[in-house]
Amino acid sequence: MIGLPKKESSVYLAAFLFVITLSGLQLSAEKLRESPRLIVLGGFISSLLFFFAVVFLGSIKKEIKWLDAGLCLLVACACAIPVHRICVTTCMLFSAAMLFYLNFMSSRIMAKVSAYNTGKRVESKSPRGRSVKPVSYTHLRAHETGRNLV
Repeated sequence: MIGLPKKESSVYLAAFLFVITLSGLQLSAEKLRESPRLIVLGGFISSLLFFFAVVFLGSIKKEIKWLDAGLCLLVACACAIPVHRICVTTCMLFSAAMLFYLNFMSSRIMAKVSAYNTGKRVESKSPRGRSVKPVSYTHLRAHETGRNLV
C-alpha cells in the first residue's frame, strides 16, 4: 500500500522550516530593503512562510478551507510588513501561485494514491487533455506504414 507521509513528520518539518525562514527573513530585513529586486525576493521568502503554514495546517487537519488559507496568508503578510510594504504585495502574488500549485498537485497525488490502493488503473492525460492508453508495437507500426495490421 502506498501512503502519505506520517502526519507528525510533516507537522514538525513545516514548523521547523517556518521558524527558520521567519528568522532568516527578520535577520536580513535591512539587506532586503536595499534594492527593488531584493524587495521582491523578500516577498517571495514571505510567501514561503505561507507555504509552510499551509503545510502545517494541512498536516493537522484533513483538508484546508479558504478561511484557513486566508489565515495563513494573513500570517505571511504580517511577517512581510517589517521588511517593506511592497513585500506584502509580492507575498500575496507568490502565495496565490503557490496555493494554485498546491491544489493542483495535491489532487493529482491523492488520485494516484487512491487509485493504487483500490487497484484501479490510472490513465494519464496528454497535453491536449485526451486520455493516453498504452498500445502495442504492432499498432504503432500500423500507423507508421499506413497498413491495417491490428
